[in-house]
Amino acid sequence: MRFRRACRIAPLCSSRGRRACRRSVAASLKTLPAPPSATPCPTAPPGLAYVTQQWVSASLRRQQRQAEGEHRPAAEAGAPAAAPAPQPARPPSAYEEWLGPLWRPECADMEFAELMLQGDYDEQRCQRIGNEPVVQALRELQKYEAALSSQFLTDALGKQVVNHKSLAYAHAAAVVRTCAYRLSPPLQPGRLPYLADSTAEEVSEILLTGTCDKLERFRRDEAVRDSKGVLRLDSAGAATRRRFARLVGVGASTARKWWGRGLSTCEDVEAAAAGQAASWQPPLALTAAQRFGLRYRRDLLEGISAQDLAEMRQAVEAGLQAATGVGGWHVEVVGGTRRQQRPPPQAPQQQRPPPQAPQQPEQQQGQQQQQGQQQQREEQRQGEARPGPEAPEPFAPRRSTPPPAAAGGGGGDGGGGGGGGDGRHPPKESHRDLPHHDADFVVSHPTYAWPDDLIDRLRDELLDARRIVPAEQGAMCMLQKHRAADLEAKVVMEELTAADLAPEGPQGTVASDRLDHMFVVFRTGAGRLRRMDVILATPAQLPYALIGWIGSAQFNRFLRRHLNRLHMHLNSQGLYRILDGRVVRVPEGAPPLDKHGHGCWPPGWGPCSAASGGGQGDEAPGAGAGAGGAAAAAAGPGGGRPGGAVGGGGTSSGSDSGSGSSRGSRAVRSQRDLFELLGLPYREPYQRDCP
Repeated sequence: MRFRRACRIAPLCSSRGRRACRRSVAASLKTLPAPPSATPCPTAPPGLAYVTQQWVSASLRRQQRQAEGEHRPAAEAGAPAAAPAPQPARPPSAYEEWLGPLWRPECADMEFAELMLQGDYDEQRCQRIGNEPVVQALRELQKYEAALSSQFLTDALGKQVVNHKSLAYAHAAAVVRTCAYRLSPPLQPGRLPYLADSTAEEVSEILLTGTCDKLERFRRDEAVRDSKGVLRLDSAGAATRRRFARLVGVGASTARKWWGRGLSTCEDVEAAAAGQAASWQPPLALTAAQRFGLRYRRDLLEGISAQDLAEMRQAVEAGLQAATGVGGWHVEVVGGTRRQQRPPPQAPQQQRPPPQAPQQPEQQQGQQQQQGQQQQREEQRQGEARPGPEAPEPFAPRRSTPPPAAAGGGGGDGGGGGGGGDGRHPPKESHRDLPHHDADFVVSHPTYAWPDDLIDRLRDELLDARRIVPAEQGAMCMLQKHRAADLEAKVVMEELTAADLAPEGPQGTVASDRLDHMFVVFRTGAGRLRRMDVILATPAQLPYALIGWIGSAQFNRFLRRHLNRLHMHLNSQGLYRILDGRVVRVPEGAPPLDKHGHGCWPPGWGPCSAASGGGQGDEAPGAGAGAGGAAAAAAGPGGGRPGGAVGGGGTSSGSDSGSGSSRGSRAVRSQRDLFELLGLPYREPYQRDCP
């Protein structure tokens, strides 16, 4: 086998290094036993597996031995592919205890991402169980790690990968929040998914003392040690760098530079920018956005009240109507603010009175008159207390304790969508302070096909009304538009890199979903400044956009990682897969795939199903618009308006095994529909508050 081309991929710069690489790879082929996923070729000697050049390239590129099953020459010649590697044994009894009543027999065969999607991430539930203090401590650790190295890192090959240290604490916090029993020390490794031995030790320490050594060192700006006990010199100043990173226009790299310059407060930064620092240091250079963020930091980092939120929502609705001349816009609150809301508790049903002996006619008539008068008085009281048509609905935001020094923010990677009504009736908030410092809105219209420049018109209307701060004053006033044209290439790239870190990388985040998006600073009637995001979504995109912007970020990671393993790709525009070499939309163009890679229609979704329309009455806005809504849903990610990138409403030229026709009888018109299509339990927004 020739290794010259593969050695050029490896980071070796000398001929001696290339010869050593050839010898080591050849020795590994001869001496290492074949993994369970590889079936030796019938003509190969015992202990020796023949592989293709691609196996060598992949092993050198990823710096680890890859499974040989899919790189065997016999498989390329038409021999049956090797069986997938068996999953490592897991203690189902421990995981069954962890999920509690949410456990189903099918959970025993689920991989970790799908298993995490079975959980309930309601913060109030976790507080009642008694594990929320542990969750808040793990979240604080995760925020410190993200402030040190940002959310994504660049590896040796120049590829962006997820920050694994921050991700490990996010996984641990999610596992603890959905745990069905109260944790007690010591926490045995292996009893909870996604918890490494070192993380389990830290959780045990938090359970004993309420904190851990690493967390206290982070809070004191001291350097911490890794799991092997090695001091991480680059981890010093985590608390200060985290405070810097909360400012507008400041990321992890800028925060590190400021810390390295000896700055520890915002006042220090302002003094350094004014040239009042040490004489031997030049004045600190700041961008216009950083100057603006420093000047108005109190407003921009202050929690948004429900009154501010209602004012922003009303301004967006007025701007849309002025820009288009059309009313009836749906402006839905999304982001972390939406996840903090829950429907009001339902009144207990009145129990039927016990049967009584028959009464005389006079007694029955007197009792009926008394009941009628009592019912009339009750209806009168309810009529006096009933709000008018413009009054807010009685939605009660959750009483939750924010994490220490929490860096608010609603949208980000996991913002978005649907309160207690699954996106059909967005709740209106009561006048309470909410724990997030920005507001996110998803905008849609059930019938109006808006022009491609609507996001520009909306920005101009808000600028003319002096409701947002212009960019000339240094404020964030940016637009993301016309990015849907390369959606097909994005899906193909995710398919090609599904075995790598695509679900965890930047291409799997809401920020890369290519919806028209506006990032601005809103000015309230009282003169306060608030950060605001507005996202446009067509009726066909709306259920997916709401799920994407509901988040949380970690819930979206679990969902997209699970679907990528099934070779399906979810973003805020739709659900896609590759069929017969082209990208098609699911379910309009093809059925979803099961874990065996076969197209399979869930009950009520196939072409022969009598069911049609939305699921169980939970429709997104515009779903009930008759033929117009159905046509928009089948028109692909463009939703029936110009600019859609990928079709999918047509019948496929081929059909999946066992799927019959490739065109389904229903379209996804609500969030609940998508969960049903994927065979996942539906969770309300507050139940998706995965840390």
